[in-house]
Amino acid sequence: MRNPTMPGFRELVTLSGLDAVTKHLDEALVLAALRDVYGLSGRLERVASEKDETFVLHAVDTRHLVKVSGEGEAREDLILQTQVLRHLARTAPDLPVPVVRSGVDGADMHEIAAPAPKRLLRVLSYLPGEPPSGNASFGGVHAQLTHALAGFRGEHQDRTLIWDLRHVGALFPLLDTVKGADFVLAHDVLQEFALRVRPDDLDT
Repeated sequence: MRNPTMPGFRELVTLSGLDAVTKHLDEALVLAALRDVYGLSGRLERVASEKDETFVLHAVDTRHLVKVSGEGEAREDLILQTQVLRHLARTAPDLPVPVVRSGVDGADMHEIAAPAPKRLLRVLSYLPGEPPSGNASFGGVHAQLTHALAGFRGEHQDRTLIWDLRHVGALFPLLDTVKGADFVLAHDVLQEFALRVRPDDLDT
């Protein structure tokens, strides 16, 4: 059962910035910003993303991951993401996670000169390859990541997000959209979670 004090599914979608429609920026604006604030140039390749605009910048000798905030993304969320990556770079430099690249002014995030709402630009290192394969490999990386973040405390880390396990109960109303064996599996997982896990005690 869902805790009545917790947000419902639609509210979670909104708070997580997933119901905003992000219009594609002119790539010329992105390239101009990369040149002016990062000193970078090259060819942009757009890649699929959940709620922002993401590109691979193919420079002469390397590649960079370029992210432009979606229209529903809060600046505070992007600051928190950057704080996490900076923390991991210090505490677990061997972990395969992107590295934040600062602009020529030393800042990690920059506004793009574009029509409202404001769009924020970030540049990260590009990680080639595939995700870890197999449970053991994935579990090992996850364990290292969890250990490296054990002491992390950042601004705005208590914000509400749909991926937070404390809000799993909000998925119960969606069971009506699932059929057959998938319904049985989803129902059993949610029911087991509700019976055996105390979401309010999770440190997420």
